[in-house]
Amino acid sequence: MSRKGPRGLTPEEQSLWNKVKERTAPLHPDRPRSGKLPILQSRPPKYEPAPIPAFRIGEKLTDTAQPHRLQPSLSENLAAQPLRMDRKDHTRLRRGKMKPEARIDLHGMTLADAHPALNRFVADSFAKGRRL
Repeated sequence: MSRKGPRGLTPEEQSLWNKVKERTAPLHPDRPRSGKLPILQSRPPKYEPAPIPAFRIGEKLTDTAQPHRLQPSLSENLAAQPLRMDRKDHTRLRRGKMKPEARIDLHGMTLADAHPALNRFVADSFAKGRRL
């Protein structure tokens, strides 16, 4: 059995609904009261390239070099990361009340050698359920 559409309100239901509408204050009186929502048309901003300055053969070029945008180094990146340990455990570890579950020695390694070794160590420790 298929539905043919909304059945509409009976006169009794309509009068009851009108009473409810009269006693109710709208939440947002400044909004339009039509049942349809306004359609927002958002268009992406048009890309307009910067104009190219006029240039003649033999003319000197003014300094238009853009500054280099280098990625931060690994040590800067790590230093900027927040500490991912709760305060209580960090304080206990720092004061020597807790002992680390594993250690890694990176002395004598270059950054290129130490980084994969550290990643491997962290992944293995995580797999073994170590937190410290």
